[in-house]
Amino acid sequence: RAAKAEQAPFAAHLNCGYEYMSQVRPSTGTPDQKESLQVTARRGSMDGRWPSTDGFEPAARTLISAAHSLGNRLLSLLEPVACPHLPAGTLAGAHTLWAEDGQCTLRLLHYPPVDVSSVPEDYWRAGPHTDWCNLTLLFQRPGNAGLECAANPRAGGAGWLKVDPVE
Repeated sequence: RAAKAEQAPFAAHLNCGYEYMSQVRPSTGTPDQKESLQVTARRGSMDGRWPSTDGFEPAARTLISAAHSLGNRLLSLLEPVACPHLPAGTLAGAHTLWAEDGQCTLRLLHYPPVDVSSVPEDYWRAGPHTDWCNLTLLFQRPGNAGLECAANPRAGGAGWLKVDPVE
């Protein structure tokens, strides 16, 4: 853990770097039980924060580029229905990689194994929250269940739905 933090120091003002069980959700008041590496695709944000593992930086750049392309495609499909007043391409055009104002973030999450028989009732791997972004793409491995989504309660939704990975 110390080596990861040294290689990729977390910078809250840049929203990037390595965190270990330190993000506290207002919904729970306790730290999420996970570690993460946040790669924010903003010019200069990752300077001195790339892990030294051979091939990691080019692989992460390739993944964030592919996810960005997919996200832009999805935004172009959603935009005419969700925002018909906007000129075509406005949403996708607002999401840039490695620009001065870039906000696109690749967040690699790892939830350490737990013994489910000894987990307290109020235990959260990641507390309930709302993603702050325009679009979230989740790449989840089969067998790594646990994601749940809730409809917006302001829109009349209630309850949680289990989201299983799809191969």
